[in-house]
Amino acid sequence: MLRIEYFILINLSCLTVRHVNTLPWYKRVHGHTDRFHGSSDYEYCECGKKTTSSLSRIIGGREVFENEFPWMAGIISIDKSQVICGASIINDRYVITAAHFIFYNFSKDDLKVSVGAHNSCKWDAKSIIFSVKSIFPHPDYSRNTNFADIMLVKLIMRITFNKLVRPICLPKLELDAVSQYEGQSISALGWGYSENEFLFNADCGLRVVDLTLFKRSECLTNVSTLLCAGYKKAPRGTCGLNFLLYTYIINYLCLGDSGGPLQILDENNKYVLIGITSSGLLCADVNYPDFYTDVTQMISWILQRIMKPHDLTLTIVIGILLILDTAHAQKRHLHLRVNRDCGISNRIVGGKITIPHIFPWVVAILKKTSLHCGGTLINNQYVLTAGHCVQWTNHADLSVGVGMHDIKNLNDGYIAAIDEIILHEDFKSDYLHDTNDIALIRLQQPVKIDENVKPACLPYKDSDYTGQYVKVTGWGRVQVKGEPSRFLRQATLKVMSFAACKNTSFGDHITESMICAYNDNTDACQGDSGGPLLYQRIDGKYEVAGIVSWGIGCADPGIPGVYVKNSDYLNWIKYHSRDGIFCVDR
Repeated sequence: MLRIEYFILINLSCLTVRHVNTLPWYKRVHGHTDRFHGSSDYEYCECGKKTTSSLSRIIGGREVFENEFPWMAGIISIDKSQVICGASIINDRYVITAAHFIFYNFSKDDLKVSVGAHNSCKWDAKSIIFSVKSIFPHPDYSRNTNFADIMLVKLIMRITFNKLVRPICLPKLELDAVSQYEGQSISALGWGYSENEFLFNADCGLRVVDLTLFKRSECLTNVSTLLCAGYKKAPRGTCGLNFLLYTYIINYLCLGDSGGPLQILDENNKYVLIGITSSGLLCADVNYPDFYTDVTQMISWILQRIMKPHDLTLTIVIGILLILDTAHAQKRHLHLRVNRDCGISNRIVGGKITIPHIFPWVVAILKKTSLHCGGTLINNQYVLTAGHCVQWTNHADLSVGVGMHDIKNLNDGYIAAIDEIILHEDFKSDYLHDTNDIALIRLQQPVKIDENVKPACLPYKDSDYTGQYVKVTGWGRVQVKGEPSRFLRQATLKVMSFAACKNTSFGDHITESMICAYNDNTDACQGDSGGPLLYQRIDGKYEVAGIVSWGIGCADPGIPGVYVKNSDYLNWIKYHSRDGIFCVDR
């Protein structure tokens, strides 16, 4: 009864008063007129916000595709046959999870581990259940503060890896998660309870939520082994409860998300485990961050524990740089099989299929009924695209597919007719590259703004993306000689410095109004032209940083793609689209 009373106290303390903002959700660029005639279309009109999946009941989260993250495992209570904690597969014999749940009177004989599962409420043929041989909580784990809240679980049998079951990568030795990833987008997985279902019903499907990693100075704890992550610039509420009170509760109850991975997609398009869900403040609108055990601080202990001499054929998953004492290693005859398939999501093959309508500003420019180029909705009547997409094409043959995910299904979204095409007056093209490769398409009728159709934010004039990770989206060819993708795809790239881009084989053609972005095995390709290069701000909104312009081949080694730098054309964009209604960028 004591636990239930504490739970009620926490929820009452999380109540926040929301002030009604009387300002409209839209504005005009010129004249600052704040009027719109009675339509509810602009209920959704805030630029750059990803669409939340209709499946989602956790704020900011979504249900994942089946086996999208094949390293996810579940710790199962034998007596209740239910998932009590999440875990991550790190090799063929071990999963890693949080330590705090073992103090709820669990021993290794009370537990099993499920791999390959998606639905935690029922086990299907894809799910494989393993018995537990040993559990190894960190020797320094503190129940009172959640210091070193991490545990290794050794299975009786080895896991056979396949498409549906594979490990996540471990971080490199000596890596500091905060200095490396602070401010970047990361994600957490779990079968946890949604906001209004605590202690009643768990989400059966595995879920993912996108978060931002905070600086240590922004965390609400002094525990050095904890990371904190959540939403930056979330409105401050009244959830600042005493951390020890929360720790008391969480040690007696695992919420289904606990023990699951906090992960980041690295420059090689592989997921790396940087944290383990430990605790939080039980406030689903995430006014304050949740806490995660910092795996980068625990990597030496993890390796020492799993590299015992009786595990002679251990599969180490890298991500990690092994620094071993040579004589010690030779003495024990450790034969390590390196698994290079760690961290690969089943939705990534040179870019992954997006959740339907998650980027609701991406449009398809169609030539008759076939894909011609991509584009970006920037207000209720204008689409931003590349100049070369419209320069040599009969405009009467073009139309715009709005709100589409599957371009083979013309009923997915709708077709908008074109009223006018505005090509940049200094557009030039030669056999290799295009300059001032930018154009605007004015639609005959304003689009209806809703969950599946909304504009991206425009960049700030001084935006600099050097060293930042960005996303490119489109329906273009998956391979140079391949067919266009049926479904909208996305890939993650890293923006090169101007100097580095000038040092490429085509550096003489690069101007300061271009962006170069690159990643191994991922790139924009034919059919992606005109589509957006998207940068996610710290507040979670996406701005259209660039336009897919030109390049050599698709994902050729060492050769970046080239994009229009939209911040250099901001005045031109705003002037020529000034009669459209822009959503508020706040």
